[in-house]
Amino acid sequence: MCGWDNKRYIEARKSKDWDTANKLVSDWIKKNLSEESLTQWGRSNGEGRKRLLMDWARKNQPEDWKPEEPLFVKIDNDKVTKKNVWGSNLHTMVAEHLGIAVEDYKALKLYTTAQTPVDTLYGVDGFFEFEGTVFTVDVTLNPNKESPGADFVLLLEDPGNQDELREKTAILTSRFEEAIERQQEEAARRQVA
Repeated sequence: MCGWDNKRYIEARKSKDWDTANKLVSDWIKKNLSEESLTQWGRSNGEGRKRLLMDWARKNQPEDWKPEEPLFVKIDNDKVTKKNVWGSNLHTMVAEHLGIAVEDYKALKLYTTAQTPVDTLYGVDGFFEFEGTVFTVDVTLNPNKESPGADFVLLLEDPGNQDELREKTAILTSRFEEAIERQQEEAARRQVA
């Protein structure tokens, strides 16, 4: 998706080869971010940098991924190929939990950041966007994983278990709703001030 050498970066970090790890990040940033974003990068802290990378990811989704409709179906010579079924299921479940009408599901966007610097540097596999609120998610099978950069860690024992996914998605959505409410309250306070 992006020319990011995830494996090499992780190996450099594990071996404490900080020069290589930092050079990989620096080279990727110089190659992929606009001049304006590079200037902002130099002035930003960790959270600001994460937002810049998420802006990049928003504009650079994989060919077969539509944030408003993650399921990708290709019909070729009567052969049906489906991709992103898991992401599509997650998108649908969150939309249902948020109470979004089926015809309005496209208002909820799910962006993937897997195998990009957003994933490697901040532990964010993807993020939802709805009514101006961004909510980051790290999906993992590892019960010991820490993901300080994600708003929610979606820990799954069995990614194929739809009941488990539905149960955990209800918790995820509850936290997402809290984030939406906080943002709306902050916007109302700014208008009053």
